[in-house]
Amino acid sequence: MDKNIDGSETTELLSHDFKDEILEAIFTNIHFLVAYLDRNFNFIRVNRAYADISAQCPEYFVGKNHFELFPHQENEAIFRRVVETGRPYHTFAKPFEYPDKPGVGVTYWDWSLLPIKDQKGRVQSLILTLVDVTDRKEAEERVQLYIKELERSNQELEEFAYVASHDLQEPLRKIQTFGELLRKKFTRVIPPDAYDYLDRMVKAAGRMRTLIESLLSYSRITTQARPFQTVDMEAVTREALSNLEGVIDQKGAEIAVGKLPLIEADPQQMLQLMQNIIANGLKFQKEGNIPKIKIWASPPADGKGFQGTPFDDRCEIRLRDNGIGFEKRYLDRIFLAFQRLHGRSAYAGVGIGLAICRKIVDRHGGDITAESEPGVGSTFIIRLPVEQAATVAAVDWVA
Repeated sequence: MDKNIDGSETTELLSHDFKDEILEAIFTNIHFLVAYLDRNFNFIRVNRAYADISAQCPEYFVGKNHFELFPHQENEAIFRRVVETGRPYHTFAKPFEYPDKPGVGVTYWDWSLLPIKDQKGRVQSLILTLVDVTDRKEAEERVQLYIKELERSNQELEEFAYVASHDLQEPLRKIQTFGELLRKKFTRVIPPDAYDYLDRMVKAAGRMRTLIESLLSYSRITTQARPFQTVDMEAVTREALSNLEGVIDQKGAEIAVGKLPLIEADPQQMLQLMQNIIANGLKFQKEGNIPKIKIWASPPADGKGFQGTPFDDRCEIRLRDNGIGFEKRYLDRIFLAFQRLHGRSAYAGVGIGLAICRKIVDRHGGDITAESEPGVGSTFIIRLPVEQAATVAAVDWVA
């Protein structure tokens, strides 16, 4: 007796004849190549897909020997081993060339060989199934080529960044140095207009140096990445506050730090991440406003982790400030490099701090976003895995 979904028993729905018809239909029409052979590798039956691949009808194969049609010493040894041991065999993307079709070239197959045994455990026959994965194999090879090309391109970018850090900064340092000397030694003889031009030139050179240094910091997130290790985010945040102590004291900022988790991460990048966001909250304030920043951790609001895993697999760190805030339509823009919502005269900086934050979070397999209201403040939300997957953690350290 068969059972319905609700557990109630019913009469058997399918007769044996009907079941045989279903199995026959599956065997005949399935797109996998299927062959049924005796223990001496003679064909008993093949399905339509198997026959079509050789442009034959299924009846053509009956009684013929597999390795007379498709001679292959390695495969024949595998077939014999399955008959002798009774253990099935599976392989993936195995190359094959048709001896009678040299123009076809190499094809790749996932195939399995299943032994069928009698009551005494002796192998009587074999079921061979094959799936043509040539397209998949070629796609994988193309991906590998793209990866190698990307690695080469990244190497060139790293070399360019190195040149930028040395060759481009040297003339800028000279412009600043000699500009400062001119301002100090010839203050009385330089006309006011010329002094103003000189001052602008020195400041522009300083901004250019800052831009170059910021680009280098952005590129080093991957080129000078450290291996992941257990990081105390609370200790990292305290260190970031210590580094910002001068600005905090100057502005009289009030900062509260709650309990933060231990996670697997790059400690230096976590320090940079927290320091950038805290500095952001300190900087973007109304004139005369006392900055107030709160930092705490909580389970993700959706109650889910990455890819539907329990929220224990990731942490969510929030940093709320009482700064100037921003409109929701600018949310994506604030995480792009050199995208400023305000002029240089209003707030210092080159607009790359939050872009660095996003790149750090991306490298760690997390995400970062923000909620904000103009004139009220912003809350930055960082979601990070508690433990890193091996594929993410396997990053070379370029010293």
